Amino acid sequence: MTIHTVKLLFCNFTHYDQHRAFFNYDKLKLHRTYVLNPIWLTNAVYCIINSPTVKNASGGFNINVLPKIIDVNSEDNAAVEEDKLLFIVAMMKEFELIYQIDDENYVVPDLLPIEQNVYEFKSVVTLKFIVEYSDFLPAAIIPRLMVKMHKYIYRNQVWKTGMVLEEKILFQSIGNIVLDKESRRIIIRLAGKRKRDFLTIIRNTIEEINVDYQELKTTEWVPLPDLLEEEECLVKYNELLGCEEVGEEYYFSGELRKKYLVGHLLDGIESHFSRAIKKAVPSKINNKCKIFISYCREDVGYMKALEKHLKPLERLQKVEPWHDGCIVPGEKWEEKIFGELRKSSIVLCLVSSDFIASDFCQKELKEALTAHENGEQEVIPIKIRPCYWDGLPISELQGLPRKKDSWLKNESDDATWTEIIRSIEKVVDRMNEPKA
Repeated sequence: MTIHTVKLLFCNFTHYDQHRAFFNYDKLKLHRTYVLNPIWLTNAVYCIINSPTVKNASGGFNINVLPKIIDVNSEDNAAVEEDKLLFIVAMMKEFELIYQIDDENYVVPDLLPIEQNVYEFKSVVTLKFIVEYSDFLPAAIIPRLMVKMHKYIYRNQVWKTGMVLEEKILFQSIGNIVLDKESRRIIIRLAGKRKRDFLTIIRNTIEEINVDYQELKTTEWVPLPDLLEEEECLVKYNELLGCEEVGEEYYFSGELRKKYLVGHLLDGIESHFSRAIKKAVPSKINNKCKIFISYCREDVGYMKALEKHLKPLERLQKVEPWHDGCIVPGEKWEEKIFGELRKSSIVLCLVSSDFIASDFCQKELKEALTAHENGEQEVIPIKIRPCYWDGLPISELQGLPRKKDSWLKNESDDATWTEIIRSIEKVVDRMNEPKA
């Protein structure tokens, strides 16, 4: 990546007054850092991306080596302070130049090795989908996709033009995402119990990236089934959508001299309900179920675990979670909290002795329970830490996990979290069912 490319990424966020230019980005307010000299930031990022140390490590680096990599002494004769390092790294993450492995280690996808390291499928039952770019395929598509989906990267199987992704909790699916530069195609092949839903997440993420490029034209292709691996015959996804819209039950392939059920082909890629929603309100529909998370400060670790486990539903555009950590500095916090509470369809209450003892949590709960009784909201207790709550109004509601005396073992109880998320998904799907 050239310094010119880095400058282009940052230029829209540089503001000017009569005397100087300065850099400010709203999403990074918590770092409380304002860059009066944007060239310093650009050069710092350029130093990292072009560092021999980072290149020799195939794009990987530890945040502790950055003071040696970034030459700030020529700018202000001062050592790199920790808050400056965190700001630089946060900025690179925000602009999808790097992704994070753990608290200290990061990867620059643009510097990954060229050699492919694809997943070898044990099952022959796979779902294949192709995104083709008509005239121009931006070089940053795959690195940016990697950054956005880095939480799903399987056993560090990544290379410069592809990756292996796995979602093992909710969808139990795995697959290869491979870029074919010559044909300007991203080829997706998935296997697993809910591979269609995992594909939806990947497609939505690719579409998010594509929107950033003006007049970028793509075509989505679906392979026709029942062919040998080497005998591929593709049909445009939009062609199948058009057939469904005009009531054509079958798609006829002249090349194969064979008819295929249109609904069957489409259902393999996207649910009928999702297609109906998009057709009713094209492209800009917001069908997400707003979820309010009520918790006490002592249980912030459980809240973050819940937020992480809700991510698949969020990426499927089924839910939009909110908690008080989303409040922007300067907002009237109590007014914001109750405003979001009233806008939500589902209220998840993280039940513990501290939650029961918290006056503010009980204030939230009282309003939510009133809305629940009026049929305006769904209140769901999530039993995170065993406590005595018998006889309280919230204990009369069906909690999760469902068994009466079952509670989460700890924040990392993935099996129970999976059960909880699946139950929440059922509630969301029920809410989204078309009304008779």
